[in-house]
Amino acid sequence: ALEVTQPMNDLESDYAEMKAQYQENKFELKSLQDSLDVDTSVSLEGVQQRYAATLANGGLDQENQQKAKQIARVKRRSSEGKKPRSPSERRIGVIRRRSREREERQQN
Repeated sequence: ALEVTQPMNDLESDYAEMKAQYQENKFELKSLQDSLDVDTSVSLEGVQQRYAATLANGGLDQENQQKAKQIARVKRRSSEGKKPRSPSERRIGVIRRRSREREERQQN
């Protein structure tokens, strides 16, 4: 009977320790948020305004566009959790991607 209760005691002590750490982190986060005195609604509005201004000025700068293209390429390569496409679907995708890239080059 002693062997059965020992794992339960370990689990209970682990739970108590994790809960204590959670409470400490929660308190520390609250104190940091209070010390920064950040109003999230105001900061979100600021982000939205900057985004709208960026779009109005003609979009993102060239460096960010290149990074976005690079990320898109990596996303295309990673096929985790996706079902394989048929050969015709792959051909259509290649045609669409090439025409999109051609249009982007013509715009620049």
